[in-house]
Amino acid sequence: MITLNYTLTKEDYANYYHQLAWLSSGKKNKLIKKWMYSFLLCSALLLLIKLTSQPIIFDFYFFYSIFLIAAIYIIPIFRMPDAYRKQVDKLTENPMNVNLFSDIQISFAETGIFAMEKVAETKYQWAGIVKKEENKDYYFLYLSSEQALLLPKRAFKSEEEKQQVEKLFAENISFNAEVGHLVKD
Repeated sequence: MITLNYTLTKEDYANYYHQLAWLSSGKKNKLIKKWMYSFLLCSALLLLIKLTSQPIIFDFYFFYSIFLIAAIYIIPIFRMPDAYRKQVDKLTENPMNVNLFSDIQISFAETGIFAMEKVAETKYQWAGIVKKEENKDYYFLYLSSEQALLLPKRAFKSEEEKQQVEKLFAENISFNAEVGHLVKD
């Protein structure tokens, strides 16, 4: 059994939220497709209105309208990190969410993952991990498409401890949870 102790910071939560809402495989592409579909639908509607009112006359106002619609739908894509940061700031400043930043003791064993915080004790079965992602700073062990266990890599006391946990991941997390999301998207 390997036990880690750590406390999540507001920056950890911001990274977690950004990963789940935007960076997680497929989410960014789905949101962009949704916005592009809306943009094309509005543009087609504008074109239809233009053609029914003045057939085959494309003036400055028509192209200005298309540009304006594009700006309304495309600019938010580039502002997503700022929007997520504002949402995280609002959530982390709320005193009712203070438990998000309490001390955590998490243990990894052949039988599962045990998390103990000051307000709860939870046991997760390995089969409950539906997807695993990682970046240079964190492991994300997904319990659903909208919830994941966040494990900061800074919690490891040594490289050997990190390798032992990665070995448990390899032995106990299903192959589909490890790489299935890479194939689907």
